[in-house]
Amino acid sequence: MNRRELLAICIMLIVVGTVITPVYGTRALTVQKTIDVRKEYFLKALTDYNNYPKIFPDNIKSASLKSNNIVQIQGSAGGIGFNEEVKSSIQPDGTYLLEVISGDLKGTKIVTSLSSTWGFHDGTADGGTKVKTNLSLEASWIASVGLALVGDDAIKSAIDASMYKFYLYAKQLQNAQYHVVQSGQNKVSNNQHVSSSQTTQAQVVKAQTPHVSSYQITSISLQASPSPTYIGNIITFTGIVSDSNGIGIQNALVSIKMDTPLYPDPVMAQGHTNSDGQFSIDWISHKPNWYSNTGNFYAIFDGSSNLSSSRSQEISVSVY
Repeated sequence: MNRRELLAICIMLIVVGTVITPVYGTRALTVQKTIDVRKEYFLKALTDYNNYPKIFPDNIKSASLKSNNIVQIQGSAGGIGFNEEVKSSIQPDGTYLLEVISGDLKGTKIVTSLSSTWGFHDGTADGGTKVKTNLSLEASWIASVGLALVGDDAIKSAIDASMYKFYLYAKQLQNAQYHVVQSGQNKVSNNQHVSSSQTTQAQVVKAQTPHVSSYQITSISLQASPSPTYIGNIITFTGIVSDSNGIGIQNALVSIKMDTPLYPDPVMAQGHTNSDGQFSIDWISHKPNWYSNTGNFYAIFDGSSNLSSSRSQEISVSVY
């Protein structure tokens, strides 16, 4: 098994639930994290199987719920296709269980417990969530032989990366619901001030009603030039951040990241969009990886209170 196949199998563990990770025989790990999103939205993200392709766009092609709470996930990682079945359930104590029931990782169990805590920024009660993940990993003899050298730190890093993707999606759900509620409250407030017998007064109230912008789903594109190039030369990443109506978003912070399997993706460069939503970000190139002259880069916009986060497609950049 070569390095490319090893990394591909590791990525597969991430996309079947919380982590795809190599083990030798059986291994147990626990990871705890506190995130700034309400518990019900994070749980909804975990169980929103149909949107797994949106949460893991680079790996999952489709995810569907079959009978008996079995989720079938199809996709690819590192050029290798996979078709996994995972059994999911919410336990009586409120924990969320994923169990791999097919493939080389059959028998692996991922138990996630959620508890409410204070929000990060405004101290709102129950505004944050403590996430605890218990991992009981199983691997077939063939998989364990090729992947036995992967340590606990790499596994925990993969769990963190996967949790972060679920968090981003949960935050989008929470923000969208917040704007729906705010919009409804404004409509109710406006209606209370309108008298059916006083048309003029109604017109005045309507004119004074503040505009409430709707929550927008964003998208981001990415290109790089020149590529290939040589170490020390400048590579320019260009693209545009736009809303669901195709209108460019100005002054949006864009981060250029490089995909790094098993570890958090590093930020290579950052910049802001202009008035048309376009960005042009320079990077002084160096060898992307110690084992390869080629790396996969992508752009990410973290979103805001009324704009969703978005991630571009990955592009290959070669530096010699």
